[in-house]
This record gives sequence, C-alpha cells and structure tokens, in this order.
Amino acid sequence: NFFDFLWISGDLSFTNSLLDYVTLTDGSTIGVAGDGIDDVEILTVGAHIDSAFAGIDGPYVSLEDTPSAMGFTLSDVDFAFATLSPKVSELATDLRSWTAIKALVGSASFVGINDISASIESLGLELNQGGGTNNGVENTTVVDFASAPLSIDTGAGDLITIDFAEDMLEASGAMTLSISSFVFVSGEFAFRKGGTTTATLSDTTTTKEVSVMTVGASDVDIFVGMNGPASESGAMGLSLENVAFGLALAKPTDTADTASYYGLKASADSVSLIGLDFLTLSVDNLDVIVNGTSDTVNPNLVVDFTKGDLDDDTSTTDVTRVKTGIDSYIDFDMTSKVIEASGAMTLSISSFVFVSGEFAFRKGGSTTATLSDTTTTKEVSVMTVGASDVDIFVGMNGPASE
Repeated sequence: NFFDFLWISGDLSFTNSLLDYVTLTDGSTIGVAGDGIDDVEILTVGAHIDSAFAGIDGPYVSLEDTPSAMGFTLSDVDFAFATLSPKVSELATDLRSWTAIKALVGSASFVGINDISASIESLGLELNQGGGTNNGVENTTVVDFASAPLSIDTGAGDLITIDFAEDMLEASGAMTLSISSFVFVSGEFAFRKGGTTTATLSDTTTTKEVSVMTVGASDVDIFVGMNGPASESGAMGLSLENVAFGLALAKPTDTADTASYYGLKASADSVSLIGLDFLTLSVDNLDVIVNGTSDTVNPNLVVDFTKGDLDDDTSTTDVTRVKTGIDSYIDFDMTSKVIEASGAMTLSISSFVFVSGEFAFRKGGSTTATLSDTTTTKEVSVMTVGASDVDIFVGMNGPASE
C-alpha cells in the first residue's frame, strides 16, 4: 500500500543499500558528493506483477466487498519503487523521507461508479512524493531524480528508469471511457489524484468530505448519443473529433455513503451526426457539459463546482480547474445537474430541409412513446434539440444560397 493510492500483489524483489548523496528539488542535497560517506538510505523494489489497484479507498475486491473503492484495476504490470531517507545515525533530527514509483501497465479497467466504465491500454503510473519533517518543519521537497536517474531491475534484467524532477502523482495512457451509456470518449489522457476536501452539493447547503480524482486530455474523440460508441452498429448521435476534455470524479470519504459525483466539460473542432442516413450535420465550436451523480436516493443533487477547494488551489469561491495537458486547463463552473451539448450547426434533412444556427442538445430520461396507430407504445430514450437565431430553407436544390 503506497500513499493509500496504489495497492499491489505478487512476487517482489527488494534491495536495501546506501547512497553518497541525493539532490532535492529545492536545490539542497542530503550528503556531500564525493566525500566517501554514504549519507542516504535507499530501499528499491522491482517486479513484474499480475494484478494491482490504483485509486481511492482500495484495494478493490468486488463491488459488494469494497463499495467505496474508486480507481483502476490493473494487469500485466512492470513496477519500480524507491524510498529514500537520511541515514538515521548521522542526521537524527532529519526525519524526512522520499518515495518514487514508476509503473507500466498492459491493461486496466475503471471501478467505483456504476455510470462510468473505462478500458485502458499502455497505462503509465508516475509518483514522486516527500514526507516527514526536518527539525520539526514539514518536508515540502521531493528528490530531483533528473540530476541522477535511478534504474531499477524489474526482473530478468529489464530496467525501469526513474528520472522525475518534480512533485507528482499521475497516470497516463490511451483510454476508452463511457458515462451513463450516453457519452463515450477515447484518446490520450492524464489522471491526477487530489486530496480530501469538502464538496458543496447543488442544493447549496449539503456538504460532503470527498476524495477527488481528475482526468484531463487533448486531441480526443468523443461520441454523445445512444447505442454508442460511434463504431458500434446502430449508434445514433454526435461524433466529435479533436476534443479538449476534462473530467472530475468525487467520492465521499464516508464508506457508508455509496453516492459518487462526476463532472465533464469538452470542446470539439469538428462534429458529424451518425446513425440517420437522411440527416447530415456539420458543427463548429461545440461544447459538451455534464454534471451528474450515481446517487439513486437524491439523483438531482450534484456537486457545485464553484464552491470548495476541489482542485487544491487554496481558493474556495471560484471554479474547479482540471488540467488537460502540460500548460492547459478547463475550468468547471457547473452548479446543477446537466447533460447537454451546444454549438453552431448546419443541418440538412433528406436534402429538402436545411437549417443553420445555434443549437443545444439535451439527454432526457426513459419514457413511454405512443406510436401513430394510437395503441402501440414503446419505452424509449429521448434526446432533445433546441435552437435560436436559426435560418431554415425548405425546398429543392437547397440551401437558399445555392
């Protein structure tokens, strides 16, 4: 168990040794280079592991046995771990320690929120953390491995090199994600584990202590609609390409509380409508917004992302910022339950009706539809479309500009 975020099981090999010195991210060193005195104790672990869990409230066993667990089950893992500390006999008041992890995962799947499923390939996990105190002062440094990379044997001569230069706790890889069987996402992603914080729900009075995990991405493909994703036979909805994307997941720390919360924001350069041969569609500046919960008792109470410090930026009165790349972010400002998409669109129906303007799509719930014979009824899923400032042409050889 590492930092209550990564749990592993399998055969491991350990090495305990001493180092001359290490350089920290504040520029200081533990020990003096070349003085012939080993001032740093280091424990390394290298392994190939068949299974592991990375996430919150783990380890994950099953939905029934560990209902509060949220994160990723992992398989085919190559793993390297190092923990360092000053040599106790020489620096008795320096109680700092530093931990680094790098893992390469063949495949992974998401658990913990019924409305969300995910599959991942080529997942990478990276952690560089510090802890403890020095003369009673909290340690805020991590080891600068970039100045002296550390190679760890995972077995059979295979090496993983740790070369982090900053404080980090992240995972990245290629993933396919689905939310409520309505939003499907695939592409390159980065994950971040946040700390425990207080979330305010959309009734403005209910608060919960939650653990937070965020997902950021760019250059992503998204499908919003029914029977997805877009590659599936019978899919009907919007296919989006080249998307900037952010997802925030919040899980109550109270294990008796089985509710979970999620928010999503995305923007797309290009969009096409699939599944209806008589419709063609082109869209510019499309935005997708989701704010939801898996809580069946209070299904309309979701997180107010403008309250609380969900992104660890020390502010509790603005927005929640989700990192989508090295220097890019998406700001979450949702305050109520929503699943919608909006943008500027040109639509044609059977080459007879042409519509252009600003549109909004919203996912409705399941309901009963009565067919035109007045007696046949069917349970259906509903998607609505609204519009304003729209130009419409109805006729042949359109649109009107032709």
